[in-house]
Amino acid sequence: MKYTFEVSVAGCNTECAHCYISGGPAPAVRFDGYKRAITALNGILKRIDGEIYVTLGDEIFNHPQIAEMVSFTHGLMPSYYSYNDFLVPTTGIALLKRKDRRAVLEALRGAGCAGFMLTLHGNKAHQNAITQNNAAYDALKEAAGWLYGEGYKLRFNLMLSKFLVSDWEAVCGFLAPFPEADRVLTIPLYLPTDRLRGFQRYRAEYGDCMELRGRLAEAKIEEERFFGRVHDNCEQNIHRRLEKNESIDYAEEEGRTPQWSFFNVNREFDLFYGNVGLHTKRLGNLMEDSQETLAERIRALPANYDWSAYYQLSNLPPISSVIRGVQPLNTNFVYPGLADCVYSWFDRIGVQPILL
Repeated sequence: MKYTFEVSVAGCNTECAHCYISGGPAPAVRFDGYKRAITALNGILKRIDGEIYVTLGDEIFNHPQIAEMVSFTHGLMPSYYSYNDFLVPTTGIALLKRKDRRAVLEALRGAGCAGFMLTLHGNKAHQNAITQNNAAYDALKEAAGWLYGEGYKLRFNLMLSKFLVSDWEAVCGFLAPFPEADRVLTIPLYLPTDRLRGFQRYRAEYGDCMELRGRLAEAKIEEERFFGRVHDNCEQNIHRRLEKNESIDYAEEEGRTPQWSFFNVNREFDLFYGNVGLHTKRLGNLMEDSQETLAERIRALPANYDWSAYYQLSNLPPISSVIRGVQPLNTNFVYPGLADCVYSWFDRIGVQPILL
């Protein structure tokens, strides 16, 4: 079993429309309390067998003591908390405001950080609209230039939307000064949260994606793989396949997902089962409950990578009634996979998730 524990530390400067954790401004945790909580978490993790990852969540550069926080956490649990093979996501806004940015980056480098991931949504107006921050585009551009000049690896996460398609020429222009940076074209998730329900007005449909035919190479994106995913995971084609078969065994689908469990520690040091913003069960508090008790509760839980992370499988309607319920299907949205598409249909017909 794999386990990921994300510790929320400092809120975010943006409230991105595609963000499943519903990120936004929040106070920073007290560093003295954090040290006690993360020490308790370390004791819990030593009682669990598996492949364990600890990450610091939110826009970490918002925390005034993030350099000390990173160094303390990596020193305490180097096998759990490390940035090896992991790029730190950032909007750049908080980083640019820091006078100690080089010291912060050195602390991250000491924990194995080699680079950063920056998400681009389109031109300036659309970047600022989707992130709901009028400084977002300029900050991303300035941060990218500064980090690139400092020799850090960059990966641009191009978040697919109607805007990204219409702004493709501007997107390529943004990327041009960074020829050695990685680029990925990401199809946004759909999960049963208000934030992602609202993102549907921006979600690209099959026809939007076809406008990018022959244009992805300019951004160093592999066309065949991307359009294969678009074809397989657009609503209309998923609907046709399910109409023909009229069968999904939800437990069987669950069994195909990775054996991976996600947990979150909030700013009050409560431990939750479920990813950030997608909690389904409170397990206790790192400051109040014994390490053995919390470890036992964690060990007793199955993986929550997908379906059962959001729904009680035994209460889900047959897929035949779901596909009838969404007819006529007048949209052809593109999703990253079957599950995300079906979750959007659950929402259309009123299936309730189990999220707290």
